[in-house]
Amino acid sequence: MKGDTLHYTLRGKKGKVRIPDAPKWPYASVLNLAVEQANKIYVPLIIQSPSRPNTPLGPCGAGTEDSIWIFGLAANRATIVGKKVVSSCINHVELKTEELGTPYDSIAWDAGKGAYKIDWAATSNKPESTGYLTYKTGRFW
Repeated sequence: MKGDTLHYTLRGKKGKVRIPDAPKWPYASVLNLAVEQANKIYVPLIIQSPSRPNTPLGPCGAGTEDSIWIFGLAANRATIVGKKVVSSCINHVELKTEELGTPYDSIAWDAGKGAYKIDWAATSNKPESTGYLTYKTGRFW
């Protein structure tokens, strides 16, 4: 992600598309998981923002809230077609591979389900779990 341009790779070919009215994200990272469904390209982006920017010394003051946003690309424009929180200091949610230093390796494309698969770590109040952002009628739910 550079400015308002999303760069991606699909089947070895590089592409880029402008995101109209792109917000100023503190941190945005393109996952190398672009897919094609129903003749449209979808690119996942991780958006990371501070948990509590107004209380940096309080609980989760240095923590982050991470979400996966799925962008659908058409006519050289990108639109948001799905998003989900994947890691949260405030809500005690973390990806399974987060403790290994490679947090986004917990997100993968599952071609059999036509979905982005997300593996979460166990926490003190929740067991290890897996969730899916599934493609249906032009959106990821």
